[in-house]
Amino acid sequence: MGLMHFVVVSRCVCFGMSTDFPRVEVGPENPLRVERDATANLQCSVDAKPKVNKVRWMRNGRFIATAFTHTIHRVTLDDAGKYTCMADNGLGQAGEAEIVLDVLYPPVVTIEAGAGSVNHKEAEDGETLVIRCNVSANPAPITVEWLRDGHPGFRQSGSVLRIERVSSETVGSYTCRAINTLNPSSQPRRRIERIGNASITILVRHKPGRAQISPSKPVAAEGTGITLTCSANPPGWPAPQYRWWRDGDHLSGSGNSGAATVLATGQKYTIPSAHLGSEGKYQCQATNEMGHGDPASVTLVVHQPPRFLAKLQPHVTRR
Repeated sequence: MGLMHFVVVSRCVCFGMSTDFPRVEVGPENPLRVERDATANLQCSVDAKPKVNKVRWMRNGRFIATAFTHTIHRVTLDDAGKYTCMADNGLGQAGEAEIVLDVLYPPVVTIEAGAGSVNHKEAEDGETLVIRCNVSANPAPITVEWLRDGHPGFRQSGSVLRIERVSSETVGSYTCRAINTLNPSSQPRRRIERIGNASITILVRHKPGRAQISPSKPVAAEGTGITLTCSANPPGWPAPQYRWWRDGDHLSGSGNSGAATVLATGQKYTIPSAHLGSEGKYQCQATNEMGHGDPASVTLVVHQPPRFLAKLQPHVTRR
């Protein structure tokens, strides 16, 4: 009689022991938009049986936290990127979800000025000038434009400033301004307009214009001091030197005939103590390597208080 082999299959039907792999959700929004320097709260919720009492936050393959809400104080641009929340309840299959942190910031504007200082740009009279500004912003700017200080009607759209045939009238400060609109994930929902700008001074090489002296009608009392100030319009670039002289029709070395002695150099000429001999015509001229400006002159008047030239005798006897 041969052997008989039996295979017994047992089946257990269990009640009340339902299990679920972890289901992970992240928020409160994805992507989560947070303004730079604000606080970011990355939330992770897990539905699992058995429940989990902690999670694992990962970024770029590196473990960073276990709390269900991962808080980042004073968010920087380096904090922007992808974060993964992982949960494991021991059933052999972990759950995970990814959230993107989007860091918003206002426009950061820089100006390309070539070699040397970035706060001014030199140009030759008559040339075409092109200056570019670079803008970094999140979100991208809605407006980029060039403005000119003191000239409300001047406006150029775009990041490139272009000026044809520059002249002394071009000299001044120009500002590149960018505007973007931030829409952070916050309650109540709001839109924030942010502005960034940078300025540059344009200097055009030109000779100085006609000089001007102030005060235009100087008067000094005898024995007191007086200061004369010279300027030029346009001022000229490179910055001019100023020379003062007196009585001569023209200054020697100014490209004109005649000769006079230089009293002083610089924008100001001071007479510490005026006297009658100080009266007369004073002239000033601005000069730089590009040429000479037309001179200006003023006439100084000195007032003298009355005084006795001879004393009276103590007494006089007449016959």
